Amino acid sequence: MSLRNRVVPKEEVTQLTRSARIIPLKNSEHIREKCSQPTIGSAPSYSFQQDDKKESWGLVGVIGAKSKPRKTAQNTVHSLFRLCDLGGVIVNLFMFKPVMDAHYAKLHVGDVVVILNPNVLTQADVSV
Repeated sequence: MSLRNRVVPKEEVTQLTRSARIIPLKNSEHIREKCSQPTIGSAPSYSFQQDDKKESWGLVGVIGAKSKPRKTAQNTVHSLFRLCDLGGVIVNLFMFKPVMDAHYAKLHVGDVVVILNPNVLTQADVSV
């Protein structure tokens, strides 16, 4: 596969992902199991642990759908992206401010994206 109209040059993507563990979307249902749970009272952030060391990780996929910005019950603005692997696997990706402000307008359905070190929502958080 050859990518055209790159927003980020190939060399920069290679450098950013060199030390990251890229998780195939088909294995995405196991992300919560493989990630270290945040401590009580901390921000909801998950990271892969290996030998007591946090590891950089990410997901690669194609944007299959993109919602318009909307507000949660807590009045937080967000957008929902559906990331797919073109093999039938779909992962929901919530983008909140300030990340949404920086990237929402630049991302389109059909774009190939790499999401590095995303925060993973708990089941309780999914009721957004």
